[in-house]
Amino acid sequence: MTPPPAWAPRTLVEYLAPEPWRYAYPPSVVVIREAMREQDSLVALVHRQIDHVATLPGGRILRRTELPVDGLPALELVYEWKGTTTRIQQVTTLVESFVDAGRFVTSITTVCAATDAAVLAPLFFEMLASVRIGTRSISAIVPAPDSEPTLPARDLTPFSGDYAPPFVDMPMPEKAPRRREG
Repeated sequence: MTPPPAWAPRTLVEYLAPEPWRYAYPPSVVVIREAMREQDSLVALVHRQIDHVATLPGGRILRRTELPVDGLPALELVYEWKGTTTRIQQVTTLVESFVDAGRFVTSITTVCAATDAAVLAPLFFEMLASVRIGTRSISAIVPAPDSEPTLPARDLTPFSGDYAPPFVDMPMPEKAPRRREG
């Protein structure tokens, strides 16, 4: 495929849990890698995500955490919102990487029913621990994976044992009315 020159490449992979009927909402993990705009930072991207959560029905932020993913700094945002049949919990982890093709952000988002979140947390953590961001390119667009994992061992993470993260109910930003340009 030959897209127009101004179109930006974006890689998206989604993993779906087997036997989704066993859950209140089908669990999934979505991984997106795309080039970062020059003015973007991880903090700016998290703030944009917080603004998005404010638009979701019953959207609320549960936790914001800094953590390493494959040895790179990352920001994690845990939030819930009201789906049509159940409360949905999403965890979005944003990782910035630098490759010879430029700056990239990898977004890893886990999705499940809030009632299934505690059961699925260890599995989601194992998936996150297996992420390899990479710092070299195999093409002008796709960064290659590095070989050595650098995420801390599972027993050093918030998801070990009976860890229960503190609930932080962050106020949502006010919705600003949109101005019509005219």
